[in-house]
Amino acid sequence: MTPTTMINDLNNSVEKRTKNMRQKLRAQHRSQIRKMDGDIRARFRTNKLVLAKYHRSELKRLSDLVKKRTELELKILSSIHGLNDAFEAATRELDTAMTMKLV
Repeated sequence: MTPTTMINDLNNSVEKRTKNMRQKLRAQHRSQIRKMDGDIRARFRTNKLVLAKYHRSELKRLSDLVKKRTELELKILSSIHGLNDAFEAATRELDTAMTMKLV
């Protein structure tokens, strides 16, 4: 073998190993990307479900608060009507008493 042939063989061998190593690294990289993509998608689905559950519970809580507010408003209105009726009755009694004193 001539020195040139030996150098060419050595270069070819190095190029072949480099090419194989690059292919191996690319394959590993693609594999890691697929795995991370799957992990991200799974985490996204899980978080989406958790968030939906949280939103449902918050909507239920809000609905309960609105219902309670409505009940309180109805009680207040009922009390106002009762006070108004009592005031009108007292006013009539006072008017009657004043009219009787004047006569």
